[in-house]
Amino acid sequence: NPAHCVFAYKKVANKVKPVTTTMPAHARIIHQFPEDPLFSLSSLSPIPPEFHPGTRLTQECMDALGIFQNKFLWPEE
Repeated sequence: NPAHCVFAYKKVANKVKPVTTTMPAHARIIHQFPEDPLFSLSSLSPIPPEFHPGTRLTQECMDALGIFQNKFLWPEE
């Protein structure tokens, strides 16, 4: 069987044993956001802008994807 796992043997002396203790106050991690990340986002329009071909996404690639040719959406969508 070419797909097999090889596990290395770990000696009992090398086993990590957890120790019950408390975290010191100077090593405590405090998570703070300077501001609300969603507050600085601009609002999106429900109507996307017209497609302008670029260097990475050309008109030929866009036609091959067939994104604007789907007929399963309603006109409002």
